[in-house]
Amino acid sequence: MKKNTYNIVITNLSTVAQAAIAQYFRLEGDINEKLLNMNENLYGYDNIEVRGVMTNEAGIKYIIQKLRNENDSLDSILFIKSDTTAKLMSFKENNDIKHADITHIEFFKKRLEIYTHELGLKTPSYLVEDGMHIDDDPSPEALINLSANIANKIIKLKEDIGNDKQINLYIESNGGIRDFMLVVVAIIQSISKNFATVKEVVGVNFIHNNLSHPIRDKTQAYRVYDLYSGIDEFINYGRSNKISYFFKDLKLKNEEKVILNSIELMSIAFTLCKPLEMLKATKDLSEAIDKYEELEKRSDIFNLLVNRIQTEYQHIFDDIRKGDIHDYSVLKDLIQHCIKHNLIQQALTLYSELMPDIMYNKKIFYPSIKKFNEETLEIIFNKYYEKTFTRKDQSKGYAYIQNYMLIKKKDVRDGDIRRLYDMGLINIYNSQCKNKSNKLKYWEKSENLRILLENNYISTQCKNYDIAIQIMKDYLNIKEERNKSNHASVSRGTIDDLNSELHRIIEILIKSMINIDQALNE
Repeated sequence: MKKNTYNIVITNLSTVAQAAIAQYFRLEGDINEKLLNMNENLYGYDNIEVRGVMTNEAGIKYIIQKLRNENDSLDSILFIKSDTTAKLMSFKENNDIKHADITHIEFFKKRLEIYTHELGLKTPSYLVEDGMHIDDDPSPEALINLSANIANKIIKLKEDIGNDKQINLYIESNGGIRDFMLVVVAIIQSISKNFATVKEVVGVNFIHNNLSHPIRDKTQAYRVYDLYSGIDEFINYGRSNKISYFFKDLKLKNEEKVILNSIELMSIAFTLCKPLEMLKATKDLSEAIDKYEELEKRSDIFNLLVNRIQTEYQHIFDDIRKGDIHDYSVLKDLIQHCIKHNLIQQALTLYSELMPDIMYNKKIFYPSIKKFNEETLEIIFNKYYEKTFTRKDQSKGYAYIQNYMLIKKKDVRDGDIRRLYDMGLINIYNSQCKNKSNKLKYWEKSENLRILLENNYISTQCKNYDIAIQIMKDYLNIKEERNKSNHASVSRGTIDDLNSELHRIIEILIKSMINIDQALNE
């Protein structure tokens, strides 16, 4: 039967212990006879017992047995070697150093060859025949290079064997350089789950005066690194893939499932830049966490996830609990969160799509009853809104701020809708203006707004018209930046130019909310 898996063990090769080397010298016969007759330690886990001499043996033999029991097999071994492991084994006796006829690497390979032959199995190949080299005392740069080399090797293997086989990684975590697990974490986080999956991380607890040293499954301990990485990815980039992958095989309470579902919805909403969905998903996550915290028994690992999210979103969640998700405080919190994490497209979208409702509902700009009585307002705005915008699911506040107040002439259309568009405030003002030279020009938006305010075509709660006009300038600038981003406007500047542009946009967003704060607090 054709295998659909390709199983690899990654291990960091240790040197053979001095006592074992001394015993090797005392034994008679050729290399194979000596290796067969050496004293072995007994190791066991999950009804599988194996024997071994070298530190790395137990975990690899356990994986071989486990795969065999599952009608699968270990295909290859990728070992990391140091200069010391490539040397002939040696030990000191009576101030003399004795050298054996075999290196530590050869000892390791031959011991595994003997074991697989005893089981009637094919000996796994070596992904790199001579192993991947690392210094005995590696520098940080060497560790980084090693992790990159291993990752590239796995990626290349996946390309060679194709998509028909799933690469499974087994990590034997004993021995070798002490930073080995950091290397492994770097490897796994640098390659996509499409290339390989970590199936198990094993290690050995050496217990003296015990007939069997226990082999420990350390997979969950390793995967905590993956969870930390996933939480950071969600908080900083709004992506939930790693969190979902971490918990996919775990048995979860319903309250925990709801949290994961809310995280995934929030991730999708942020990725697609859907402003209303972003608000709702954030609220759903807040409510899901509240329900979870009512549980009497909560898992430590899920508490880690919840606590990190609570720490990051606490201020937003608190404002959501106080009132409506459409309140300015919630929108402001979410925009500031996006700015903090450089989610600038999301911040621009939230502002341009939802801030008009804040301006309208908080009466920064609203229909004037000084100029128009309520009956006239019903005709010139409410019916205008119903005819033109309800079909687009746009709010009345958005319609008033974005289209009705400062509509461009080029937006005028033919037919029945044209009459309603002609009722936009600039058109109304111009139709009532006796002096043609004083008529408003559609492109002079800021000046038009001042004239409409001064002549009571628009009302504002702002005592200072300059603040209201600046808020509208900010909004129009942000709307333009958002449109540029949506249409992928080409920028050919240097890194410094692009950074300057980024900081300019962030500054506009921050100052605009300062101006709105001032308007609302007058």
